[in-house]
Amino acid sequence: MLPFYLQIFLLFVFMIVTEKFYIKNEFNLKKLYNNKSYYKIKCFFNIEKYTILFWRDKNRTKGYFMEVIDLFLELLSRKSVTPDDGGILDFIEKYLDDFTLIRVDRGGVKNLFAYKRFGEGEHLCFAGHIDVVPAGDGWSSNPFTPLIKDNKIYARGAQDMKSGVSAIVQALKETKEFNGTLSLLLTSDEEQAGV
Repeated sequence: MLPFYLQIFLLFVFMIVTEKFYIKNEFNLKKLYNNKSYYKIKCFFNIEKYTILFWRDKNRTKGYFMEVIDLFLELLSRKSVTPDDGGILDFIEKYLDDFTLIRVDRGGVKNLFAYKRFGEGEHLCFAGHIDVVPAGDGWSSNPFTPLIKDNKIYARGAQDMKSGVSAIVQALKETKEFNGTLSLLLTSDEEQAGV
């Protein structure tokens, strides 16, 4: 039998070559869109309980549409320990390509205000943060590589608050009609003093 590392390498090569390759794992993850920026595979050599996420061309987000769960996994994969944003704000800027964007980066802290005017009515603004506290000890897997286990997603920031940010961003992306203005305000430094 081939060594484990060689099996993994060949599996990744096969996935890259076929472009549409995916393996249904025990959580029944499926490839939902042909144009999304990563592929999910199950590595079935000795680590069946894990799902490995492999990205190709992370920056191809403009004009792309993702499922909210895919967006969530993308944000979780980015190491955004406060006040570092891990490139998340740049990613969201490209993803919300039809929004007007204002960046205010100061003192090592990055902030993004994105808005879109649909009509003459009220202005509804969603606020959140994309930074997380340091991962600390006690993780059974890499805290910045999302682990899907028993139909749950484990990673640093899964609850606070990359799940909420993903839901907000996806809602803004999908909104076609609104009597007013929708906006999003994000910072990379909520966990510390903030700027």
